[in-house]
This record gives sequence, C-alpha cells and structure tokens, in this order.
Amino acid sequence: MSRSFFLANPVNYKTFLSKLNMFSIIDVFSGFNTVEDSRIEEQYNNAKVEYQTIKSNYAAQINLTGVSSRKSTSLLNQMIEKKKEVDALKVKHDDSKMYDNVVYLYLIPDMSKRVSQNDNYFTCSLNRFRLSDDEKQGIVNLIEDSGQRVITVENRIIDPVYVKFAINIFIQMWSNYNFNSVKSSIISAISDYVINTTRRDRIPVSDIVKVVESVDGVDSVSVYFDADVNNQNYFGEGKYGIDEYGDIVLTRNLTDKLGNKIDIKDIQPLFRGDFTSKNGVYYEDNLDGILGPVNITLRGKSKVEK
Repeated sequence: MSRSFFLANPVNYKTFLSKLNMFSIIDVFSGFNTVEDSRIEEQYNNAKVEYQTIKSNYAAQINLTGVSSRKSTSLLNQMIEKKKEVDALKVKHDDSKMYDNVVYLYLIPDMSKRVSQNDNYFTCSLNRFRLSDDEKQGIVNLIEDSGQRVITVENRIIDPVYVKFAINIFIQMWSNYNFNSVKSSIISAISDYVINTTRRDRIPVSDIVKVVESVDGVDSVSVYFDADVNNQNYFGEGKYGIDEYGDIVLTRNLTDKLGNKIDIKDIQPLFRGDFTSKNGVYYEDNLDGILGPVNITLRGKSKVEK
C-alpha cells in the first residue's frame, strides 16, 4: 500500500477504528511543516531561559527584601507575564512540529462508555476525556498488526486541543414546577448532549436552547457561552472560540511553509470550570459554586392558566 493510497483513503482507517467501538469522533489527517519552524523554536527556547532567569532572580529577591517589597512584586509580575509568553510559544512550537511524514489520528473517546452512572459530564474525572498512554499504544499496535500500516509513514495519535467554555442559561419556567427539579433536569439534558454530540464545525447556541426548551417546566430560555481567556493561545490573539453569533467554533488556522492557510480541526470544547474569562470572571469546576461550567438563573415564573 503506497503513501498516496493511504492519504487518499482515510476512510479505511476510520472504518477500522470505528470497529473498536471506543470513539465518538475519528479523524485522520497528514502533517506539514510551517514556514516559521526554526524561528518559533528559537523564540520558545529563549523564552524558557528568560523565564527561568526571572524566576531565579525573584527567589533571590524575596530572600533579600521579602515577598511584599517593590522589587519582589515587580519581578513576580515579570515572571507571570513571561510564563504566559512561554505557554503561548509552546502552543506555536507544538503546532510547528506537525511533520509531513506523519499521519495523525484524532480520536475522541466515547464518553458514554467512560462516565459512570453516579457521574455526569460535569462531575466525572478529567482524565476520562483523554486516552491514556497505554490506550494509545494499544491502538497503534492494533493498526500496525492489521497490515494497513504504511512503511514510510508513522501513525501517531494526537491529543485533542481542549478549550474551555461555560454555559450561562436564563430560564422562564412555569409556576407549577419546582426550580431545583427543573435545574437538575436541565443539567442532565445538557450533559447528555455534550457527551453524545459529534459536531466538528461548531456548537451553536441554538442547540443548547433546543435542549433546555425540551425540559418539562421550561417556558422560555436564553443562553450564552463564555470562554477561557487562554483560548486565544489557540485561536489567535483576541479570539476565544466564540463567533459573532455567539456560537462556539471548532476550527483554527495555521500557515504552511508555502504561506497557505490550513484549517486544523483539532479543537474539542471542554465545558468544565477552573478558568477565567477575558472579562475577569472566574468559573469554578463544580456545579455548586457561585459560577461553574453550567449556570442556570431563574428569570421569572409564568402563571399556568386554568
């Protein structure tokens, strides 16, 4: 089997992998070399060295003048900003290593098989969302043993790029229903939706509205998404993965060595907390805090006509 035949027939691998009954999303794509490979690697390495230097200077300064001194505070702020720069450059560095002799397997575990009956999407362990190293190695071994492996091409399973979002919901409910009961039903319904969705282009606000409107007791609903400020490390500065219509977008762009824009569909939304939005709003990673991954506010009650 030639390389060109494999690349022209990713359906062969999708068919093979789907028979394992382990994944909700399967995608196959080839790598490429970006135009700025060397420059990005140099920037990333330099930034790491600068961060370690500032970190060492900060540790030395607090020993001299204490943590609250002006010099210590200044170095702390420099260290925080440099760490942000390192994290952003790491993303670019990793992207630049999408080698063109590698076929990348993008596999999203089937969460319906990984979440216990006592949990839901919002309460299960975060490691449920990723394949373990042992699982990935086992899958690669199965592919190689199947005889479908191309000799000149490496098969590599990549981790999805998880970007965080919160769902904010405002409901008008019927007066003969209990709010806590309706709230629990909404959370359960949204959990089922995000576990089972296989959309690769976007998560529309209208999908969530439809899910909530189907819950008994809900009269009307409005929904908006909020995003982690760090999402811009993947979508680009000032972009957080929410478009002008309020929908979540699941595609980002990279530039290859010829200057061509390439759509990369390695984004997977993660509706979990422990992040801060661009407006400084902090979302906790639990459903019992002030703000969490799903927030349901009662806007009012509609009287039931007898």
